[in-house]
Amino acid sequence: MTPNRPKVQGVRIQANKFKNEREIIVRKTYEMTKPQLDALLEACKSVPVIIVGGVGPSSPQENANRAWEHLGLELNFDPQTVEAIPGKEMWWFTAEELPPPKPKLPEPIEALKDLLFQLHGSKWEDEHGHPIEKNAKYLTACEVVGVEP
Repeated sequence: MTPNRPKVQGVRIQANKFKNEREIIVRKTYEMTKPQLDALLEACKSVPVIIVGGVGPSSPQENANRAWEHLGLELNFDPQTVEAIPGKEMWWFTAEELPPPKPKLPEPIEALKDLLFQLHGSKWEDEHGHPIEKNAKYLTACEVVGVEP
């Protein structure tokens, strides 16, 4: 078993009811690594338990669902859409790919600093036609984040 990159299995176009747009949902073929398969099989095992106080442990199904969720996060697929591939080994499966994660935005203060540095010395004018360096809001923002105007 060597881990491969996911291969496109099929494409489904789904209309979004709440937005005027369509989503393209791609089903890909995935291959689990040996440690991933072992973790999944381990999560499915039942274990003897003693129930104390009326609260029992998680069922094997709940443990397996959590293991699939973890694997879905790791490989970027929707764990609710997993299907086995008939005729292939158990570590091969298809699932719908999740959209790529959105890049994290910089901290608000850092983003504001970057904007102020870009504006400094530029020929930007405020709504009254004054140079940006004379604008009170610009000067206040510079003071708050510690940037020389």
